[in-house]
Amino acid sequence: MLKRILAKWRIWEEALNGIDDLHGDHLMNLEKRVLSLEREMAGVRGNLHPESSIERELSLDNPHT
Repeated sequence: MLKRILAKWRIWEEALNGIDDLHGDHLMNLEKRVLSLEREMAGVRGNLHPESSIERELSLDNPHT
């Protein structure tokens, strides 16, 4: 009988494991947000630079000396 109670307790233990870890969930969500912002910034940086060497030569953004 004690084994059955312990087996049922283990099921509940696994189900409730980590339910009170709100700080960890918050950090995981922040990490996901930072990764998405880094990807977005990489896309923005990629769009700022001309793609070909000819476009770089003719670009008015970089004054030629």
